Amino acid sequence: EIYFYFLFKIYKLKKEKMVKSLKKFESFVNSNFNNLLLIILSLILIVSIFSIVLASSTRNTLNQKTEEARILAIPIDIQLKVVNCNGCADLDEIINSIKKQNVNITNEQIFSSYDIESKQLIFDYEIKTLPTIIILGEIDSNKIKFDNFEKVNNALVLKQQVVPHFSINSNKLNGIVDIIEIMDSSCEKCVELSSIPLTLGQSGVSIGDWKKIEYNSTEGVALVKKYLLTHAPTVLISKEINYYDSVKQSLSQAGASDKGDYYSLHSTSPQYRNI
Repeated sequence: EIYFYFLFKIYKLKKEKMVKSLKKFESFVNSNFNNLLLIILSLILIVSIFSIVLASSTRNTLNQKTEEARILAIPIDIQLKVVNCNGCADLDEIINSIKKQNVNITNEQIFSSYDIESKQLIFDYEIKTLPTIIILGEIDSNKIKFDNFEKVNNALVLKQQVVPHFSINSNKLNGIVDIIEIMDSSCEKCVELSSIPLTLGQSGVSIGDWKKIEYNSTEGVALVKKYLLTHAPTVLISKEINYYDSVKQSLSQAGASDKGDYYSLHSTSPQYRNI
């Protein structure tokens, strides 16, 4: 009973303190009601203003991004001038890649290297090889990057050398590969190497003159002596193949020998004639 009595007294004291605290708080609120109300209203106003500013800023940012996207979607106006040459590679793939970009081609002109307009373009834009492409118009726009082009005066000029191409400085067509196939028709079981020039052609190499010469003919004997050939059949590939980087690397890996004007390639697997 004493224990419960003390518990009751403690509870009563706590209750009285709580009542006093509540009365003090009520008194404080009553005496400062106007000030408290002003503070609450001020906080509500601040939050409202912040929300409005944040929403406005978000809306402005969104509008700005939308406008930027709209501007980026507008194609740039360009003009194309193409100068071709006889025996040279075509530029259709490069031209098509340009047309697939976000461009509006307002004018497209194609010239031969013999045209008067071509000679003026070559002079104006310091062109060293043909064929070439010249892009005029909104070339300084940051919407599009034209790979393999360089700026010359007021235009972009193709800097990538396609193969075959015509060198204006040397007045020579580069990249036409000549083939000499040294044969032995009497050897029915000898390895056939005609597939090598065919494979080169399928790889994009432009084949010019392709001769097939018997190893024991007058011309064949002279070639064997000049290039120190030891096997028949052998394929001689002119140094114009150097303009085809990837193909040249493949020949080196296949064991082609440097013979001065030509690379020499022969089979090391039977059967062949040791000459």
